[in-house]
Amino acid sequence: MQSKQLRRTLAAFAIVAAPLPVTTHATPMAVCTSDGLCGRAQAMEAQHLAGVTGKFSLGGEVVGMNLQMASSWQAANGQHLNGKASLALALPGANGAVEPQASIQTQASVSEPTSSSLPGTGLVSSGKGLNSIAGATQLVQVAGDNNGASNLTTIDVSPRAIVLPGGANTPRAESIAANGAKVTVDFANNGIALALNVPGAGSAQQRLNTLNANNILQSIQIAADRQQVMNQLQLQLQVRPQTAAVLAAEGFGQSLNMLRGR
Repeated sequence: MQSKQLRRTLAAFAIVAAPLPVTTHATPMAVCTSDGLCGRAQAMEAQHLAGVTGKFSLGGEVVGMNLQMASSWQAANGQHLNGKASLALALPGANGAVEPQASIQTQASVSEPTSSSLPGTGLVSSGKGLNSIAGATQLVQVAGDNNGASNLTTIDVSPRAIVLPGGANTPRAESIAANGAKVTVDFANNGIALALNVPGAGSAQQRLNTLNANNILQSIQIAADRQQVMNQLQLQLQVRPQTAAVLAAEGFGQSLNMLRGR
């Protein structure tokens, strides 16, 4: 994959969330900087801080990314489907790198059924409208009994170094069983797609699309009984390390800007 396409993939993870508005009855106090700029601030109580959510990272501070996708399907007939995709990217300035470095790995495997089972008779909608939603989307549709489905996404933003695995890049992997069950993992069209399809039982997919909607999609659709399906996505963003003094100065400046209504 070309470095331009990798940068577009990285751009899909601009995560910005505004903190919730809070109020407090603490007595206001004067706060001044070394250059004489002053304002009045209120101390935040623990119960208010506990309700504040949201994280953000400046784009220029992100120097690396490690994306891991994994999907698995255990069918009632004993068949197992597994797909994995990983993208590790280190930009200049990360881990001493001078040039952008990237690693792409894909895996796909399908076992044959160990017993016969009746095809599913449930119906689920296509869910195609989710393709155009910006941001992160998780979908579970189940028509059947005794099924299990899980979509899990975790995001870590820290100075922890990105580890690039060795070996040749493998941008595509595919595996097909005799009964038509199929696993496909593909890095293409400025995105990543991982799909599991089980005839008569349903499908599972994970997709990162940076071309149009800039979205992350996790979808599970089950139309049979006794199916166990899981989608997992882990994203690590490496940011430039900052000293405690720099962090304190930035936080103080942001607090003053809030007091001035900026």
